[in-house]
Amino acid sequence: HKDVVEFARATAQKGAVAINSQMFGTAGREKYEPSPTTYRFQCLIPDDERNAYVKSLVRLDDLGSIDDFSNPHLFPMRKGISTVDTSGKAVTSEKHAGPFCVAVINHYYYRSKEEFAEKLGKGDVLTGEKASSSLIQSVNEGDDPFTGESLPTGTFRDDSIWQKMKQIDP
Repeated sequence: HKDVVEFARATAQKGAVAINSQMFGTAGREKYEPSPTTYRFQCLIPDDERNAYVKSLVRLDDLGSIDDFSNPHLFPMRKGISTVDTSGKAVTSEKHAGPFCVAVINHYYYRSKEEFAEKLGKGDVLTGEKASSSLIQSVNEGDDPFTGESLPTGTFRDDSIWQKMKQIDP
């Protein structure tokens, strides 16, 4: 597909298309660097449980009532309209073991240690709730405050997006 619009039209004639996420780690980076994200972070976390979450491209004409909105991953559709994955299978939950071979959303959740701490300090996108100073301190010490483990660097290098970006804008 030449662009996202063409992809969405070909994949879901009505409703929405749900695309699985692929988590990327810190690549061992401590601080922000003024280089593109796709250059700085090329280390996948293939076994991250959050890879099961989807993000949806929704046709606005098929969007259901905002009163039925419950999460940012899967949106309510009008009666009789559904969400499908990139292979055409119905998606009924924000977690879906969909294919990664057609499309994937690269999720640069952590970025560098510095950027992750800053992100937590800004607050949750849905609730606005800000992370406690102890959670931010965990990040500053190099730990994921939600797992207690070291911030993941990623285990598999994938620079395909960076290579594609260089082709588009050398």
